Amino acid sequence: FPVTIIGHPYVYLEGANDVIMEFVGAQPVISVVRNKNGYVLKSDVALRNAGVNLIKETNTRYRVYNISQPQLTLISTIADGNFCVPEQGKDKLITLIGQISKYATVHSDLLQSESSEKLNVKSIKPDKRIRVQLLPFGDGLKAELFVKPFADFPPYAKPGKGGKVLIANVNNEQLQVERDLRGESILANSLMVDIESLESVSLNDDLIAFDNPLDSLYLLDVLHKHKENCVVEWPEGERFKIKSKVEFKNLSIQIKTKNNWFELDGELRVDEDNVLTLQQLLQLMPNKHDRFVELKQGEFLALSNEMRKRLDELRSFANVNKKSVQINKFASMALGDFFGSVPNLKADKAWKDFRKRIEAADTVEAKVPATLQAELRPYQQDGFGIVTGK
Repeated sequence: FPVTIIGHPYVYLEGANDVIMEFVGAQPVISVVRNKNGYVLKSDVALRNAGVNLIKETNTRYRVYNISQPQLTLISTIADGNFCVPEQGKDKLITLIGQISKYATVHSDLLQSESSEKLNVKSIKPDKRIRVQLLPFGDGLKAELFVKPFADFPPYAKPGKGGKVLIANVNNEQLQVERDLRGESILANSLMVDIESLESVSLNDDLIAFDNPLDSLYLLDVLHKHKENCVVEWPEGERFKIKSKVEFKNLSIQIKTKNNWFELDGELRVDEDNVLTLQQLLQLMPNKHDRFVELKQGEFLALSNEMRKRLDELRSFANVNKKSVQINKFASMALGDFFGSVPNLKADKAWKDFRKRIEAADTVEAKVPATLQAELRPYQQDGFGIVTGK
């Protein structure tokens, strides 16, 4: 296989032309683990040949290693798992780690202060944010959680798992990071609690899958909630994006009286640079994306639950045309709760007078006509009150 297969978007599972195969570039990982006999060196792969090697992770995912001869020699030397350095050889081991990190990423249990002093490496602050990778999966999408301790470059690791100290050679510079394993686990667990609450998600070990690609909008909404602690990555290109999440408080409405109807103008501020008119918002809403309004191809606006509910109320009575949003005067009586909850509402005098008359009518107590030739029982009096709306 050529190295160019890494990240190729058009390699499919044999016999299933709708299932994309994933080929991920990888580097050998050498783990230095302390036990009762000293420090044991282990490789995460056992390879026999230099050049391109494929390691199967799942039926649809392979790691691709482009192994040099020095890397192969290193892997072969420690492949049997018996490479153990006693405690008294720790100083020499630390020096050896510096050489190993030129050819592989090192996961170590050695303390940062011990290794940095001996190796002349640059220690950098760890990035414990969760990396959520989204990839095509059949007709839908799949997601996996990782961390990227060096922030701007690999390796990736599973949150809270692997070596506490990582040493890597980047552009001929040796860098070291001491991971916050507990912090990674806390962030990942917090994120998974919200992901597991999604109705459309399928969970299998570390794989998070959505049969319908648009269901991933719910995931993006969850990730937006955790945006301070996670980063969304699309290794094969971004398919969907939530531009912003808006609340009902972001909506402002102005009401003007026109003969037998009211005309509504309004604005929804998406962010500092983007505003949707009420007319545009209502025209965009009739879709199959529930709380998500598609602004353009692949870009969505997430509405809060209250926002969606209130706009559905308005749409059920409003007439939306190319020029304006109109509501019949009598239909507006059913929207009293809606207009009462709009935080930024401006209206003309005619609207205010109309609302006063409606509210005054609600306070009039309807009495049983004196000319009625009958005596109503208590339950009949209650029924009369219900019929008259009192």
